[in-house]
This record gives sequence, structure tokens and C-alpha cells, in this order.
Amino acid sequence: MPILKLSTEEIMKNFFVILLIFSFSFSFAVDEKVREYWKKTMEYGVSGQRIGVIKSIEENKATEDYYLIEKALISDINPDVRGYAAYSLINLKIKSDVWIKAFDQEKDTEVLRKIAYGISELKISNAGQPLFRELTNRIENQKETLLVATIIRAIGEIGYKAASPFLANILSNITYPNEIRSAAAIAIGSFNDEANIPLLQQILDNPGEAKEVRMYAAYGIGRTGSQKAFDILSPYIENEKEDLNIRLWSISGLSFVKGEKSIQKLIDFSKVDNVRIRLEAIKSLGKYEKNDKIIEILRYKADFDPEFVVKKEAKKALQNMGIDLDKEKKESETNTDNKSQPQTTTTNQTKK
Repeated sequence: MPILKLSTEEIMKNFFVILLIFSFSFSFAVDEKVREYWKKTMEYGVSGQRIGVIKSIEENKATEDYYLIEKALISDINPDVRGYAAYSLINLKIKSDVWIKAFDQEKDTEVLRKIAYGISELKISNAGQPLFRELTNRIENQKETLLVATIIRAIGEIGYKAASPFLANILSNITYPNEIRSAAAIAIGSFNDEANIPLLQQILDNPGEAKEVRMYAAYGIGRTGSQKAFDILSPYIENEKEDLNIRLWSISGLSFVKGEKSIQKLIDFSKVDNVRIRLEAIKSLGKYEKNDKIIEILRYKADFDPEFVVKKEAKKALQNMGIDLDKEKKESETNTDNKSQPQTTTTNQTKK
């Protein structure tokens, strides 16, 4: 058999690949004694210890023990532990029926809010009915405004359109707190139905409305994804006399309206002097799919914008598109160093 000859560079590359695989496997291997300690602590430890175990399981990505966190969310006697378990499952992106079971039986308002937030973040699509049931039961309770607003946002994020008429009534009713009406505006927009635009525009165009509700109505219009949103939002963005927050949320809403017109409008506003407007335009451009035109402006902003916060956001947007500027810079410096090193050549010339 022919002998396979590898260069020193190839041998080193293979060595580091093997080392990386070994390190990766080792880093996620949890000793059985540790796992037994986790199990016993979740059963007999005090609340601080139980939260510590949840944190350790999450940090170690100990998949075999995720069930301990799910069990804590459903049955731990301490609401702080249940709340911590909810956020841990969000971080781990655990999508399972545990969310609906926990939501159905939770009695603590703050923990219930965290569970609703988890359903929203993870888009637990079959949670629509229990969310809507709790909304109708709690909407009149003025002491649960934050919980109700979170439930409404969750209904919008999972796209439970059966709640649309109910949410429209909430948005139209000025007796409800602004936080709840604002959540309804965002949720209605999240249904991606341009039939909801007239109501949202009515709120946005009414100068007598609360600014908080108007700015979220603007965002809701954008969330519909309709091309009509471009014509509605553009004048608000361009009007320098308009409330700044309404302009900012209009820009954010425009990120959901795909097309060259929207991209160009956002590029235009990434060049204005107002830092907050410029920053929001960069954030919105970062939500689009890879596009040469967008990448070019983001690269420029990451390198040359006069404000650090804008540079940072442009860099982050590029990273989300798979473009790592720091890595590119290091590779470029390495190549430059290699080229600058003197080359040694060997000749077989015979001396005369």
C-alpha cells in the first residue's frame, strides 16, 4: 500500500481538529456523582441550592438533566425557583408541553408572567387557547397590567388570530392602561394581516392619543409586513418635528416591510446626524437577509461612523449575517505579516 505523506501544516491541522473534538466532548461530560448531587439537591436542598443546580445544568448544557429544570418549573414549592427555571428553559430554547402545563396550573402572578414571556419568546404555537382564556379572565384586573400585557404580546407572537377582534376592542378602548393597549397594537400587527392597518393608522394619526400607544401602533403597522406600511410610516420618519419615539418605532416597523424601497429608506436614515435615528436604521437593516447593498453600508458604519454605539451595532448586524470583522482583520494582518517575511531560497548552483 502507498504511504500517505502529510505536510507538517496538515499534521498540525489534523491534531488541532482532534483536540477540539476531544475538548468539546469532555466539556459537556458531567460526572455521575455530580448528576446524583443535582438530583438530590433538587429534592432536598434549600431554594438557593436548587437555583444553583438549575444554573449549573444550564451552564454545562447537561441535556440529560434538563428534566430537572422542567420539573422545577411545574412543581417547585418556591416561586423564585419556578421563575428561575422559566428563564433557564428560555435560554436553553426548550420547546415542550411543559410550558402549557405550567401556565395552566401556576398561581403566582409574577411566575405566570415569566411563563407567558417564555411562550412568547419560544413561540409555543399551541398555547393560544390557554393564553386567551387567561386574558379574558384577567383583563379587568388593574393590578395585573404587566401580566396581561405580556399575555397579549405572547398571543401576537404565536399568531393566535382568533383573538384579533378581542384585541382590536382593547386597543380602541381608552379606559384600558396604555401598556395593555400598546401590547394589543403590537399583537394585532404581528398577525400579518393588512386588514388591521386602518385601526392602527387611526391610532397613529390621532394627535390626541397617548404617544406611547401611537408609537406602538406605528410599529404594529410595520409588523403587518404590508407594502402599505411603507407609505404610512415614511412621512412620520421624515418629519423632524414629529415625536422622536414615534419616528424610531416607525423605523423599527419598517424592518418588517421587505423590498428595495424600504432598504433604501433605511440606508438614507443611516446617514443622518441624529445618532438615535441612525442607530435604529442600522438595527433595522440588520434584520434583513444578506444583501450586498446592506453589507456595504454596514461595513462602512462599523469602520467609520463617528459614534461608537453605531459602530458596535453595525458590527453586530454583520456578525448576525455571518460576517466577522475581527476575524477578517486578524486574517488580513496574518497574511500581511507572512508576505513581509523574507523568503529563503535554496539553489544547487555549483561554485566555479
